[in-house]
Amino acid sequence: MTFILSAIPGFADLADSALLHDQPALGLLLGRISSNAAFGMVRLEVFQAWYKNGDTVALPISPADGYQYSRDELNYCWGSHSTGNPASGWASNGPPWTVWYLAFNVDQATGLVTTAVGYRGNDDHKDRQANTTDGYLKVWTIAQRQRTSLVMAATPYFVAHPSTDFATDKALTQQLLDDLNNSAKAGIAFTEVIYLGEYSNGDTCAAPVSPIDGYAYQPGQIALMTSLRWTMDDNGATPPVATPPAMSKGQLKGWATSVNSATYLVTTQVQYDLSGETDYGTGRVAVFAFCSRTGNTVIVPGLACPWRDSTKQFSGMWIGGIGPIAVPVIVGATYRVQFVSGLWGQGPTPNLTSLGDAGAPIPPGTPSGTGPPSYYCTGLTVNSGAMLGAWVDSAGTVVGTPFVVGLDSGTLTAPAGATRLSLGMNDGGTFGDNSGFVVMTVTTSAAVIPGVADSFSEIPDATFYPGDPLKASTMLQVEKNIEEAYCTPEFFTGTHAHGDTVALPTSPIDGYTYARGELTYIWDFVDTGPYAGDNHNRMVVEQVGVDPTTGAVTINSFETSSSSDGWFANHDGTLRVITMACRSAEVITATGPTVTPVPTTGAGPDASSNVPAGGATGQVLAKVSGTDRDVAWVTPSGGGGGGTHAEPLTDGNGNFIFAGGDIVVVLGVPN
Repeated sequence: MTFILSAIPGFADLADSALLHDQPALGLLLGRISSNAAFGMVRLEVFQAWYKNGDTVALPISPADGYQYSRDELNYCWGSHSTGNPASGWASNGPPWTVWYLAFNVDQATGLVTTAVGYRGNDDHKDRQANTTDGYLKVWTIAQRQRTSLVMAATPYFVAHPSTDFATDKALTQQLLDDLNNSAKAGIAFTEVIYLGEYSNGDTCAAPVSPIDGYAYQPGQIALMTSLRWTMDDNGATPPVATPPAMSKGQLKGWATSVNSATYLVTTQVQYDLSGETDYGTGRVAVFAFCSRTGNTVIVPGLACPWRDSTKQFSGMWIGGIGPIAVPVIVGATYRVQFVSGLWGQGPTPNLTSLGDAGAPIPPGTPSGTGPPSYYCTGLTVNSGAMLGAWVDSAGTVVGTPFVVGLDSGTLTAPAGATRLSLGMNDGGTFGDNSGFVVMTVTTSAAVIPGVADSFSEIPDATFYPGDPLKASTMLQVEKNIEEAYCTPEFFTGTHAHGDTVALPTSPIDGYTYARGELTYIWDFVDTGPYAGDNHNRMVVEQVGVDPTTGAVTINSFETSSSSDGWFANHDGTLRVITMACRSAEVITATGPTVTPVPTTGAGPDASSNVPAGGATGQVLAKVSGTDRDVAWVTPSGGGGGGTHAEPLTDGNGNFIFAGGDIVVVLGVPN
C-alpha cells in the first residue's frame, strides 16, 4: 500500500513551556504536534536510479505528498553497478586489456555524475593505456527535508503511551502533552543520514553529530557506508587530486575499504598484479553515517524530574523542570538501564555522568517535600546529580519504592500495577537551571512500543480548529501516528556474498516484520577479494547488484590472467548492505535499465550491441577508417565469407584484426 498525504506537512519546534499545566490546551498547539508526526513520516526519503558519466541526478519529488526537494536537502551515495560501458555492459577495452584504475563521483553540491575507468594492455602490451568514461552507478539520493535549516532547541525524547491513556473523559495532563510533543519531534530527529566527507587510507573521519540538536552519536547507533571515489594514486595535496597509478604497479586486481565504527579510522587498500600481487594503501572513499537513536536508546535531559507523583514531592519538583523520561513497561518483564554517554549538570555546565557527583553524596533523609528525591529511596546514600528511577502507573503514581540507577541499574522486574519506568535526576534544588543530557540503553525482554506501530492515518488540520470538540480517539490517533513516524525508517546492516539473500528484517522496536516491497538496499564493496595465491588474475569488468524484489545478491567478476587474451568469470567479493525499511511502502523504486550479465566464459561478451545493423549473406565487417571501432559491412574481394585466418592481432588501437587483413572482429566480439 503506497503511503499518501493529502497535504505537505510542516515542522514546528514547539517548546514544552507552551504546554504548562493550568494553561489552556490550544487546538493550534495540538495541531502542530500532529503535523510534526506527519512530517516525521516523510522527513527522510531515499530515491534510487542508475546514472552514467555526465548525467545529473534529478531533483526528486516525493510520491507521498508532492514535495519538491531542493539541491541543499540532498546527499548522494553510490555503488558501482558495472565498471563496463553503460551501452554494452562490457569493457570498452577488453582483453588483452585489463582495468588500470577506477574513479567515481556524484558531486554533493550539484548531483553531477562522473565516472572514469582506465585500461592497460596485458603483459604483451603493458605499455598501452586507455582512459574512458566507462562505469554505470547505482545512485541513492538521500533526501532530508530542511536538511540544513531544521533545528531543535533541545534534544527530544520518546515515550510510547498505551491506548488506555486516551480514554474518553480522561484528563489531558501536562505530562501526556509533554510526551506527545517530544515523541513527535523524536520521530523527526532520531533517524538521519549524515555525510561525513571524503577520506583516504589512514585518515580519521569526523564522528557524526546531529545538525538538528547537536546530539553526538555513539558507535552502536551508527551504520557506516562508503562509496568508492577512486582506486588511483593522489598528488598528496589537501584535498588530494587523483593521479593515474604508477605503471610499475601493474594492473588492477581489486580493492577493499572499511571505516572502524569505534575509532572512525579509514582503511583503503588497492591490490595490483605485476610479477606478483602487491597491496598499496591508496584509494579514497566518501563516507556516510546512517544514524538512529531509536530502539533501546533513551535520552534523559538534566531538566527531567525522576517522577511527577504529587504524593512524593521534593524540592524544585515543579520549578522549571520537565516530566520524567518514562519507558513503557510490561508487568513481569525484565529491564536493565545502563549509561552510554553524555553529561548533564546541576547548573549551566554539564559535568556529570548518570553516576552523579561522587564528592557530594546525599545521606538518607526523611521525605518531607522539601528534600531531594533520593529521600524516597529508603535508607540509601545517593550522589547528588545521580540518575533515579521509579515504577509508575498510568496516572504517574509511583509503584513501590524509587531506586538508584546510576551507571547501571542491574536487572529489574516490572511489578504489578506498573505501566512505565520513570527516569530523572536526583536534584535537591531547582530543576529549571539544569543542563545537558545523558544517553542510556534500556535492555528489556519486552518491545519498546507495545503493539505494532503500523496504523498511521492523516489527521486534517481542521480537526484542531477552535470550537471543535477534542475527542479521545483523535488524540489516540496522534499517538499512533507518532509511533509509526518513530519507526520510519529503520536501518539494518550486514555483509553479503554472491548468492546470498538479504533476509527480511524484524523491527527491534515493536516486532514488525517487513515485506520485501518495504525495503531499499544500499550497497558497495567491502572488498573484491579473496586473493589467495599469486594467480595473476586481473580485472576486466565488475557487475554488482541486490535484486529489490527478492533480496538476492549478485557479484559477477570477469577477469583475465597475465598470459591470456581470454577471460573467465567468478563471484569473489563481499558487499556491505544497509537495508532501509519503511512501513506503509514508503519506498521509491529504482529507475533506469540494469546491466545484462555477460556469459560466464569465453574470449569476450555477447557484444551484439557493438555490431552495426544490416549486412548481407557473405559480407564481413571491415575497418573503414583509422578511428577505433569504425567498421562497416563490406563484400570481401575474391568472394564472400573469407577463408581460414591466422590468430588475431591488434591494430594498436585495441581493435582485433586477422593476419589476412580482410576481417575485423569488433572489440568484445569472440573470435
